[in-house]
Amino acid sequence: MFGWAGRLKAFFVLPDREYLLLCPQLGEGWGLLHLVRSENAAAAYGWLLQECIQEASGENFAEWAALQILRRGWQQIPQLYLVPTNEVIGYVVKLPPQLGAGEWQEAAYWELDASLGERGLAAESFVVRSRLIPEKDNCALVAAVRKDYLQEVQADMAAAELTLADVLISGSWGRQQPAETVWRYAAGQADTENKTAVAEVMQAFVGYADSQEEQLPGLWGRRRERLCWGRLAAVYLAVLLAWGGMVLSADIYHYQSAVREQAYYQAELERLAPEAENMNSWQAGRKKLAVREKLLQKLAGEDTAWYPLLVHLGLKTAEGVYITALNSENNCLHITGRALTYDALAEFMAGLESDREFFPDGVTLEEAGTRPGKTVQSSRGIDFKLRIEKGEKADAGTVAAKT
Repeated sequence: MFGWAGRLKAFFVLPDREYLLLCPQLGEGWGLLHLVRSENAAAAYGWLLQECIQEASGENFAEWAALQILRRGWQQIPQLYLVPTNEVIGYVVKLPPQLGAGEWQEAAYWELDASLGERGLAAESFVVRSRLIPEKDNCALVAAVRKDYLQEVQADMAAAELTLADVLISGSWGRQQPAETVWRYAAGQADTENKTAVAEVMQAFVGYADSQEEQLPGLWGRRRERLCWGRLAAVYLAVLLAWGGMVLSADIYHYQSAVREQAYYQAELERLAPEAENMNSWQAGRKKLAVREKLLQKLAGEDTAWYPLLVHLGLKTAEGVYITALNSENNCLHITGRALTYDALAEFMAGLESDREFFPDGVTLEEAGTRPGKTVQSSRGIDFKLRIEKGEKADAGTVAAKT
């Protein structure tokens, strides 16, 4: 993969750096190999045999491998299982020329099916892998492993609390290099009793780890790479920080703009304060004037000529008499007030009675007296209420003319 897509994949997706190779058949016993990717020139095609554990075969390989892994703290390393050669059925088949990738794999499968049929077996009962042989034209190597055997292996490993990453085919299935060429590792890094057997195992491993073919070499088809969560989290955090920084910068900019705008309007308010004061005083004057205008309009809309009436009552009011309220209702004028004495009240009523031109129907005393439970002296006067009938002569024109 090239371009930016390839760069991104190389940054976020990392190839496996180490493996544990579980070998139930290693020479005369079984073994466990710890292989690490290395740039050391002594490494076998980029892989260094860090440690090799060999023991004589016992009863349960899965339990022995689990114990060795637990002792060394290798639980997080991907574990590969190497199928013994006696469990692998392999054929070299001749193919028609000029076949595509999918075509030659399908042709190799049917050739294997035919060969297995001759032995009374069916290809559906096997897991099949095939690859072209570069040294021979139009030839392919086909290998098959029984499915029930792989299920047994998986069950044994699960019982020993081991999780296999993939299953490899032993023998010359891997990268076709001589065993003595593959066996190159740093001196002193691993001790082994049977270098030939280990070299054959590493030959199969190198074919798995460095295969460039489209078909994944493991029987379970596991990809030999992993997503680098640390880098992904770092990039995600960097994007969040960048986005947060931009949002924070925008907030700071808007805040400073608001502060400048507030300062500008505050200065404008201070500059316009005297004008606002004058406007408030003008508004107060207008409100008072509006109240007076409304009162005048109300008085002008009524049929009683209040101004000449008030002037006339003022002229006729005797000493010791105080008018507290005037009310015009049902063509009658009601006068409410207080007199210091009955004599003062009588003098006031006599004055109104004598003016027949202004009050043609005379004056009627509706109420007069002191407050309940009090005398004239203690209540400081006599409360009275007069009624004056409005006659035809007492219209607005007559009142105005007389005034």
